[in-house]
Amino acid sequence: MALVNPLYHLCCLNLVFIAFALFDTCVGAAAGRFPALAIEFGRTFTHAGNSGWILLIAGYVCFAGLATLKRSTAGKAPETARLLTAAAAYVFITVALSGLAANMLKRVIGRARPHLFEEQGIFSFSPFANSTAYESFPSGHATTAAAFFVGLGFLVPQLRIPLFIAGIWIGLARVIVGAHYPSDVIAGLALGGWFALAVATQFARYGILFTINAGGWPEPRYPHIPPQPQTAGTVAADHA
Repeated sequence: MALVNPLYHLCCLNLVFIAFALFDTCVGAAAGRFPALAIEFGRTFTHAGNSGWILLIAGYVCFAGLATLKRSTAGKAPETARLLTAAAAYVFITVALSGLAANMLKRVIGRARPHLFEEQGIFSFSPFANSTAYESFPSGHATTAAAFFVGLGFLVPQLRIPLFIAGIWIGLARVIVGAHYPSDVIAGLALGGWFALAVATQFARYGILFTINAGGWPEPRYPHIPPQPQTAGTVAADHA
């Protein structure tokens, strides 16, 4: 099953270790020394990785949809309302759970951020330091970005590639502004992507929004909407 595919976990672990070995030292030495334009770009782009606005919008859509479904009589709510409610719930749960996991790991691992590189290097860890300066691994913004954009990729497969690219760019922005090492970002992207897959898989098990395809991956189960019957007036207009 895709959710427990060992190849995914093996690839992610190898990418994290490769980043540790080859890139983190270079990024730590260059922290705060990127061109001003690049840093400004990173600061602007990184806001998309804040979970607050995602949770706020998804939560509002979800509760509004639930209210609409509750007011409907005899379960005759529009199918669009059902889909939007389920999609909003999926996004909210995915982003919220991945964010909680990332924040817990940050505090347990306690890795120093790049601005402490010259003093402590890339292998400085202070678990439970209760300081944001020691909450670098994994990147919370990268986790949220992957959870959100990979989740959207499951919901809208036609836009999967550009959505994935957007998530990667948000992760890179965190490196540019000097908030994280590359290994932090890779770990965050892997964590967020895994949560998007895990929640979609659980939804599919209960027949909500997703189904599992032959390859073991979740895919949207949008209902087929039959064409509307044409009235006599419409038929006559079509042939006029």
